[in-house]
Amino acid sequence: MNGFDKFDKKSSAAPPKYFLPAVDVSESKDELVLVADMPGVAPEALEVTVEDGVLTFSGRIAPAQERGQEAVHQEFLKGDYFRQFRLPREFLADKVEAVLKAGVVTIRIPRDERSKPRRIPVRAE
Repeated sequence: MNGFDKFDKKSSAAPPKYFLPAVDVSESKDELVLVADMPGVAPEALEVTVEDGVLTFSGRIAPAQERGQEAVHQEFLKGDYFRQFRLPREFLADKVEAVLKAGVVTIRIPRDERSKPRRIPVRAE
């Protein structure tokens, strides 16, 4: 898929316990779009970075507890989401946009104009 590596194992700065969020990746002539399922992550707990061509996004989750109560039984896991993708060169890492809505983060990365398909005019002589 255009040299788009799923997980960059060489630079794994992931926390010891983490969950890999499910991610859908789509591509058009204008952009690359990643949609990741990250339920329980608040906007202030979501971090999206690009460094050396690697897109990293992570988010902290913690089960909600009522104030003054102690957990007796828990099935919701505590931990962090963590995922990395190596970006193909034809996408503009400095123009990444991320939106979190209802536990789903959408990351849009525009394609460099120079890499978009274009028709070359042919002159007749």
